[in-house]
Amino acid sequence: GLTIGETVPEMIKADLAVEVKGREDLKAGIKVCFDAVCHGSRDLFEKILVESEDHIDWLESQLGIIQSIGAQNYLAQHIKD
Repeated sequence: GLTIGETVPEMIKADLAVEVKGREDLKAGIKVCFDAVCHGSRDLFEKILVESEDHIDWLESQLGIIQSIGAQNYLAQHIKD
């Protein structure tokens, strides 16, 4: 189901949950493609997996920053930018 956060930390956590689930689905898809000797699809899924893992890392970093400096300071920092 769709999870919509009411605050920025909730939004980031919801996005992170979607990415983590997607990562597991991609890994399963890569295995299916490997077993079926479908290299083109496997290569595509592997590229998407790398992007997903990068996004997971970024989201986790944002949550770490929020935990360190607080949501208000995090938001104020982004308003300035």
